[in-house]
Amino acid sequence: MALLDDIVTFLVAQTSTRDTPLVAGVNLFLARIPAEAPDAVVVVQQYEGKPSEFTMGSGITALDYPRVQISVRGLREDYPGAYAWANLIRGILMGVILPDPTYFPRVVRIESLGIPNPIGYDDVERPKFTMNFQFHINANTDGLPMP
Repeated sequence: MALLDDIVTFLVAQTSTRDTPLVAGVNLFLARIPAEAPDAVVVVQQYEGKPSEFTMGSGITALDYPRVQISVRGLREDYPGAYAWANLIRGILMGVILPDPTYFPRVVRIESLGIPNPIGYDDVERPKFTMNFQFHINANTDGLPMP
């Protein structure tokens, strides 16, 4: 789960000066939303990616392609606010200059697989969005931290 941890750490750092910052364990979670979570939350989870690809080049001899889904649940009946939050998170991830030795030392590309996707409302009228990303990760094991 190192990649997910890196994403959470990065999102916390990038939103720390916002009016509503993301805080791990408060409104930003790994894999699922706990029952005691506030209305507006973000969840980062991994799902099936593409198989590894082996290259002939120097420096990167294999690439892994994990996929990550980020879900946003907004305040009750606040579709515009939830969409803005999802779009902000997408923009933050798409704006990373890679490789980033602080947050993503092994990532060579973050590919958005679409725009924020509205998936409706939950049972108490909180709007929900998902965004999918494919990460291109240097799979070499030459002393770099493993993803």
